[in-house]
Parts: sequence; structure tokens; C-alpha cells
Amino acid sequence: MICDEFAKDNPINTAILANASGYADALAASPLTKLYNAPVLLTEVDKLNPKTEAQLKKYNINKVVVVGGTAVVSKEIEIYLTSIGISVDRIGGYTMYDTAILITDRLPTTDCSAVFLVAGDEYCDALTVSSAAASYALPIFLVPKGANLTYADVPGLKERIQRFQSLNPLLCVYSTNRGISLNFTAGIKSSRIGADERFTKYGNNIAMNYTLNAYALKETVLFATGNGYVDALAGSALAGKLSAQIVFVGDDLSTTFKGDSRVIQQLTGIYKDMNKVIYLGGTVVVPDGAERKVVTW
Repeated sequence: MICDEFAKDNPINTAILANASGYADALAASPLTKLYNAPVLLTEVDKLNPKTEAQLKKYNINKVVVVGGTAVVSKEIEIYLTSIGISVDRIGGYTMYDTAILITDRLPTTDCSAVFLVAGDEYCDALTVSSAAASYALPIFLVPKGANLTYADVPGLKERIQRFQSLNPLLCVYSTNRGISLNFTAGIKSSRIGADERFTKYGNNIAMNYTLNAYALKETVLFATGNGYVDALAGSALAGKLSAQIVFVGDDLSTTFKGDSRVIQQLTGIYKDMNKVIYLGGTVVVPDGAERKVVTW
């Protein structure tokens, strides 16, 4: 359904295909949705999901970009896609960090204004930056946690960042507060985004959106559950198309931002011009009225 929304008044012939059981590869691929004008579709590891196959046929998709190695989207799926007349381009490394690195090699470099460093296991943070990344085809680098790690310890990362910086001296390197130590970014001139570790992922999401305010239009906002990543994962392409931010909510609106009221009160002014809301998922995961809770803090 998110793919249908993405394709409204927007002819598509390419799709991004990723594993539905892990967020990292599809997340790092969000800037590719801008590059290829492509929605994100999901599948199991060993067999193409039948609903995904139906969607590929519905839009006469002739190219699929598979993100991740054969351990997450099997060679059998690749062979099957080819057999039904769809060309396959795989971007996959040995780990999710390697795949993210390889994805950035596909992106434009000369007009790149920012790159994002996000801890590989902080999916809310990564999905928050995905809207900006998908809007402007900006690279997302997934990095491992570790107090003693530096950016030079991640194979290929230092070289990629230096390449982007050499082409644009004004490049902004954003690193998230949660999960990435100051030691990691000590060798990079970077700006840290988000609330500190005291705040929940919901307050952090709002704080990050505030920092990335310039990358979104704010008239339309997407709301997704913060208790799972799949809806927001598929929604990252739509967020990019609409230049819209993703706001995460929990099971109960009265407690979603519990403990974060100061952050919310300071920062939710960014949504004062919101006039359209898109809920990603049913009412079980995103309660009606989520947007009212945000703008009235």
C-alpha cells in the first residue's frame, strides 16, 4: 500500500528489494529510492513474497535492486526474478556495514551536502534520518558500537567520507548521539544530532527531526510505530518523495513521550504548519490522533 502511494502520479519501473526480517540493508538503501525513483518492497530470505511479486507485476517493474547478500535475499530469488523478465542488480557486502558502504558508492558525490553516521542497532535513529537521506540521496553509513572504535576502524568508511569532503568542503557530517561515542567521531568534523541517552527513542526522534528541519517541508508528516521498523522501513521512500519527516509513536499516546516533555515542548514547533498526516500501519500500531499529541505538547 505504501508502494501504491509512492507510485501515485509517479511512473516507476524500478523497485528496491530487501529482507523483511532485518532493517539495516533497506534502511541504508533509502537514498537509492531517490536515485532510482523506486519504492522499497520486502521479502523473505528464500522465496519471493507473493504479495511483493504481485506488486512488481502490477507496475511492470523491469529492474529490481536487491540490497544485502545472499544470506538475506537468496540467489534463488535473484534467479526467479530473472526468469520472469526482471533484471537484477545486487548491492551486498559481507556484513550490513559493508553493504551500507557499497550503497554509498552508487550515490552522487558532487552535490552531496550531508552524510549520516548511525549506530547499526538503533533503528529509530536510522529511520529518522532516512527521510532526509531519501529526499536528497544522501549517504547513510551504519557503524558498530564500541567506545574504543574510531571511524578509521570501519573498513572503507574513512576513505568514503574523505572523498565526499574533498568534493564539497562544506559537507555536513551528522552523527547520532545515541550509540556513537565521541571517540568514534574524534577524527571527523561532525555535528551530533538528537537528544542524549536520558531521553527515550521518541523524544530523540523529535530532537533529530528538529536538527534536520531544513531537509523537510513539514506540511505532510508520516507517523509510524516505534515498536517495530517494518512500516517505517517501507515508508522511507515515501518520506523522501514527499520531503516529509517520520515521527514515531508508542502503544499509548499518553505515555509515548513520557519523560521527554521538555524536549517535545521545545521542538514540536516544527510541525505547526502540518496539514496532512499519513499513518503507516493500522490503528493497532499507530493510534488515531497521534498528530494532535505532537502539536499540543
